[in-house]
Amino acid sequence: RAPQVPWRADPAGVAPRTLLIGNDTALALALWPAPRRLEDAADPGAAARMTDAAEVVGGDVVHLHEDTWRDRGDIVRARLLNRAGRARRVFGRKTVAKPVDAAVARAFLEEHHLWRATKAKYAYGLFLQEELVAVATYTKRKLVKRPDGARRTHEL
Repeated sequence: RAPQVPWRADPAGVAPRTLLIGNDTALALALWPAPRRLEDAADPGAAARMTDAAEVVGGDVVHLHEDTWRDRGDIVRARLLNRAGRARRVFGRKTVAKPVDAAVARAFLEEHHLWRATKAKYAYGLFLQEELVAVATYTKRKLVKRPDGARRTHEL
């Protein structure tokens, strides 16, 4: 388990603190404090401008909000390690896809997914030997009407 790292919001309240991850100066972490008042909220386009500026010089920015760090810190740390190339790699060809029941899918997503689980009709897991390493869930089929016609689709 990774050590606990406290969140220290920028005293200015609006601007993110930016860190470079590892030796890779092309990947930055922007730490966004949670606004305590409406006046402390960042400009809605600030994150997009920061990302655009990084892309111009061949970089990338991970935007991390204080509430996400506090609520789902373990998952955030795992994702940052993955981005830094320090996570276990699982090769798809070595896995087997099988249906899993809703309870298994929900438990896996609650533990490993930032957005947690959603209600879904179908759930499939990827297994590396007997270990569940990934889950995909799909809604029941829906009719989506668009200007170019209607089509049936599933949401992932």
